Amino acid sequence: MWKVFLKVFRGVNLILLLFIISITCFFIQLKLGLYNLNLPFWIVLATTSIAAAGYLINNYFDLNIDRINKPHQIQYLEKWSKFKIFIWYAVLNCIGIFASLKLYFLTTEANLFYFNVAIVILLFFYSYYFKKTCLLGNLMIALFSSYTYFFIYLVYKNQMVNLNQLDWLLIHYIFIFYIVFAFFVSFIRELIKDIQDVAGDALGGCKTLPLMFGISKAMRFLKIVLIATIILLIIFGLLLYLIQPHILFIIFLILIGYKLFFLLTSSKNHNFENYIIKASFNLKIIFLIGALSIICFYDIF
Repeated sequence: MWKVFLKVFRGVNLILLLFIISITCFFIQLKLGLYNLNLPFWIVLATTSIAAAGYLINNYFDLNIDRINKPHQIQYLEKWSKFKIFIWYAVLNCIGIFASLKLYFLTTEANLFYFNVAIVILLFFYSYYFKKTCLLGNLMIALFSSYTYFFIYLVYKNQMVNLNQLDWLLIHYIFIFYIVFAFFVSFIRELIKDIQDVAGDALGGCKTLPLMFGISKAMRFLKIVLIATIILLIIFGLLLYLIQPHILFIIFLILIGYKLFFLLTSSKNHNFENYIIKASFNLKIIFLIGALSIICFYDIF
């Protein structure tokens, strides 16, 4: 059962998503004086259900490609009938949309419902077509990842109006940072995956960056994105220091920057298989460090 969950629905990613949502909601609710689990429950249900449906439909459309790229991950999905896959896909999306509708009634924020309906549609067309395009699919996944934080912000934004000016500024800074952070780290991860999956993607008719311009140029572009992300971390650190110094958060930024710098420098190694394995692991660590860094704002919560 657990193996099916981990492989078919990419359970590790869902667990990481659950952790990110839980820790973010905990600290936001602490600041706003909300001590029930009503909103976090529906946020988790909406986001994880839609994400699981997205992973499932993406895995379905990728079956032929993954027979080459990830043969060990498709052994369970291959045993599922097309009918069973689409039933699960429909049920998970219905749960996610229902939870989004419930959040709309709880918060009067209609965009929670409309945006999630749009996400469901976009995830389908991403899996069916856009993921095979050059960079557009990568950008879409990066936006989906950053949307998680934006979705949480939409849930709580109407309850932030009574905060004092400094707290209001800091909480908005926190959300902007995590939205940008999630976008760039996800974009880096997608670029690395494209480089890793060139064999299967080529047979699947994909037009990803390394297939269109070669692995060497794709690696150069990856370095540019890594450098841009490190520069953004420095800018965010300086901005926070100007608003209100949080030394512990800056330490977390340094840790993230160090991990990104490791990816940048180790990319010179032409053993791509070894680099990809290390890069994938380090990106998960970066996501985890980023999610944990919210505890640094304990003094405003």
